[in-house]
Amino acid sequence: MQSCLPSGDLNQAHESVSEGQGGQAAARSSQRDTAIEEEIFKLGTYADVVFKFVHPERQVEVVYGKAALFAVLSKQLHDKLVLSSSTDGQQEAGIREVWLDSSITARGFREVARYVYGLEPQWSFEVLPEVMAAAQALDLQELETWAFDRGIEMLSEEAAREVSGDSPPTAGTAGGLRCLDILVHRQPDEVRTFEVWRSSLLNAHCARRIFECDAFLKLSLPCMEALLEASSMHDDTRTLWEACLRWARSTHVQPPPCDKQRRVTRKLVGVGSRLLEYLEPAKPDESEVRWQWPLLTIVKYVRFSDMDASDFANYVFFEPMLPDLKKAIYSARRERSLEQVVEHAN
Repeated sequence: MQSCLPSGDLNQAHESVSEGQGGQAAARSSQRDTAIEEEIFKLGTYADVVFKFVHPERQVEVVYGKAALFAVLSKQLHDKLVLSSSTDGQQEAGIREVWLDSSITARGFREVARYVYGLEPQWSFEVLPEVMAAAQALDLQELETWAFDRGIEMLSEEAAREVSGDSPPTAGTAGGLRCLDILVHRQPDEVRTFEVWRSSLLNAHCARRIFECDAFLKLSLPCMEALLEASSMHDDTRTLWEACLRWARSTHVQPPPCDKQRRVTRKLVGVGSRLLEYLEPAKPDESEVRWQWPLLTIVKYVRFSDMDASDFANYVFFEPMLPDLKKAIYSARRERSLEQVVEHAN
C-alpha cells in the first residue's frame, strides 16, 4: 500500500515519530533511574546489604544495594560479601552492614553504585579523584578506565577555554592534582600511566596556578617527583623553589618542642678545639630542620643553575637549614651547569 503523503512529508513524519519515541525512551529511563537512585541512596526497601561510611563531620552516610550485583563485578566485594563469615557484618533489620576501607568515600562509592546499576555517572573534578580511588581499591578496572577517560576529556575542555595564566586555581586544578597523586602510585606496567594525565594537566593549568592550589601542598613525595620531571614546571626556578619549601613545610613540618633551648656540647681539648668553636657553625636542632628532609629527594629536579648568582644567594638559602640540604643544592647546581656545558658543546 502506497502512502498518500509526499516523500518529503513522509520523511518528516518518520523523523517526528523517531523523536517522539526517543523522548519517551529518555523519559522512561529518567523515571527508572530516579526510582533506582531513591532506592539505593535513601530507602533500601529491597536491599540485603548497606554500605556505611563516616562523613568528615562524623555523620554516617549509607548506600543500599543487592549484594550479588556488587559481588559479581568486584572480586574485593565478592570476598567481603560472599566469602567472609556472616559474623563479619552486623545485621540491621535483616540487612547486612558493611564498612569498607577508609580510602573509599561515600561520594566515591555512590558512583560505584551508579556503575553497578547502570545509572548515568555524575562526575565532576570534585568527585573524580574519589571515584578513581574507589575503583582502584575495588579493582573495578572498567570504571577506572571510564573515570580516566572522562578526566582527560575535562582537562582538554579546560585547556580549550584558554584561561588566563593569572586566573586562580580551579576545581580542575585541584582535582587534576589529586588524580595525578593516585595514578602515580599505580604499578609501572599499567598501560594508562601518570605521564598521560600529567601532560593533560599541565596543558590545562600553568605551573603558577598549580603552585597556588591547596592540593599542591598535599601531594605525596612520589607525586612531587613525577610533577617536577615535567619541563614546564621550571619556567621560574625561584617561584618553583619557594613552592617546594611551602610544600615541605605544609606536608611534613613537626611542631617544635615548647621553649626548649638548643644546646651544643663540645669537647674542649687545647687551642685547636677552642678555635673550632668559632670556625665550625653550630648544627641546627633536629626539630627545626626535620621538615626539610623530603627536599633532599626533590632538590635534584630543581634547576638552580638557571638562576643568576644574586637570586641564588638571596632566595635559595635560609636559616636554619639542614647541612645536607645545602650540600645537595650546590651539587645539583654544579651537575646541571656541567650538563648545560656538554649540551652546548655538542
